Amino acid sequence: MKQDDLLFDRARERASTRRDTGMMAAADHADRIKRGWTDIAYAELCAYVADRPCDFTIDRARFLRLDEAVPPPPDKRAWGSVIKRAIKSGVIIPTGGYDRSTSSNLSPMAVYRAGVWVAK
Repeated sequence: MKQDDLLFDRARERASTRRDTGMMAAADHADRIKRGWTDIAYAELCAYVADRPCDFTIDRARFLRLDEAVPPPPDKRAWGSVIKRAIKSGVIIPTGGYDRSTSSNLSPMAVYRAGVWVAK
């Protein structure tokens, strides 16, 4: 492996660690402010996915259901831990595609589909 590749891999690992640390801190804070916020958000995401026959972004899920069903977290990064949990448990599967986000100035946002266990 080249020196540049090794340095880039280390930088990516540090960035991933910072991302995960920030997500967890935001989720913990949300749970302190509103007891069980992450569980509520996860349950609503599962319900949304069960009714969703097509691919979607989290931006769209929040707009169509989650923002009304779940109290807003103090920091939107708390959603990251909910999404990671849903991926890990097979509720949602990343398609590898991207769509434009309306909540982040049209920046790319991952596209997901329902996991096998929730498909009707």
